[in-house]
Amino acid sequence: MSHPESQQRSQRTRLQLAAAAAILGLCGPVQAQLTTYTNEASWQAAVAGATRVDFDNLADGTVVSNQYPGLHFSPVKDGNPLAVAYSFTQSGLNMLSLGATPLTGAGGGVAIDFDVPRQGVGFWFLDSEIGGNVVTIYGAGGLELGNHELANPHPAEWVFVGFSAAAPNITRIQVWINDADMVALDSLQISAVPEPGSAALLLLGGLVVLRRAGWPSRKAASLPAGPAAQPRRQERL
Repeated sequence: MSHPESQQRSQRTRLQLAAAAAILGLCGPVQAQLTTYTNEASWQAAVAGATRVDFDNLADGTVVSNQYPGLHFSPVKDGNPLAVAYSFTQSGLNMLSLGATPLTGAGGGVAIDFDVPRQGVGFWFLDSEIGGNVVTIYGAGGLELGNHELANPHPAEWVFVGFSAAAPNITRIQVWINDADMVALDSLQISAVPEPGSAALLLLGGLVVLRRAGWPSRKAASLPAGPAAQPRRQERL
């Protein structure tokens, strides 16, 4: 049978390691499980404070790159992301054409990078009729968090897809279009930037756990060791 003091030290060590791991987790990439939504209302209920980019403020034929704060658009394959006026958009005046030639060019794609990691992202897509059209979600350091095929056999029909993570760690999405298909996007939606205070509170909580687990403070560690306690002698009667 193990000594009670040994059991207490072992338990205290486990608490210290667990608390330290929790704090380190705040500073490094975390691979969170993604949830995929095909209903916009359900996604909006799961992701608070989402903002919408509908490309309607841009002139027809504008190359989309850095016009929206915190978002960076870049071409994938032979893609040429353009804000294009169309009579059948999802939101209003424009949609985002992904092919090399507006409205007619097949293939291509777009990558969208976020300055600050987000918890959720969603968008509407049109005319994804051929297999191989895929959106991939990335986290910090290019870590792939998940992917989803943009499958919709019905032409001229807008379809929604959205993703949410357990923590704000989505840094990039990439839409890859089959060379034989033409696909457009519209009404891109991104969750709000997380408040810095949330991470700070988690860090503070981890430090409290460390102290309660018996993690030595700098002051305690610098104090000289006192004389060893001597057992009291029993007085003779």
